[in-house]
Amino acid sequence: MNFKLNRFKNGGMNYSFCSSSPLHRNGAGFTLLEVIITVSFVSAIYIFITTTFFDSYRNISFGDVKAQAVTLADNEMVRLTNFENPLYIGLSDAVISDLKNGTVTAWDLVQSRTIVLGERRILSEETKDTSDSLRDASYRVNYTRNVEWEVEDVRPLLVHIWVIVKWTDPRKEMKDGTYQLETLLSQ
Repeated sequence: MNFKLNRFKNGGMNYSFCSSSPLHRNGAGFTLLEVIITVSFVSAIYIFITTTFFDSYRNISFGDVKAQAVTLADNEMVRLTNFENPLYIGLSDAVISDLKNGTVTAWDLVQSRTIVLGERRILSEETKDTSDSLRDASYRVNYTRNVEWEVEDVRPLLVHIWVIVKWTDPRKEMKDGTYQLETLLSQ
């Protein structure tokens, strides 16, 4: 280290350390500019970390909501595909009984306009008020589930089914969304 000899007007001598750095001062403390730069730098890092954290949390929450919608749609589709005959999904119990007894055929239902080929119909609309599975899942967002049905042909039988799950966030923290699952069933 270099020592520098300072002479004062009163003749006293003072030895101090001398550094080649222009930021080094003899006095204690920091300048206002140094404090402002340091606080700005620390604030920028803090804002970056908290923004990243909350964005990650929001993305995880959205992923959970969408995964729940997929599960709700899949469970309903599994239930629907387990029907003995895909036509039974969209018909009343009386018509199903007639089909099983052989008193009516699928083609008779087309001719009587009970079934309209190529017409997409809504079979059910469920909300958390009408479905236990939707009520159990609707803790953060509100889910609705629609089942739609279209008979494309009866010779051979070909039925198109859609399960559509929608969600809405009452707190508006995330976008509303839709998940759709579809399949073609034949016999």
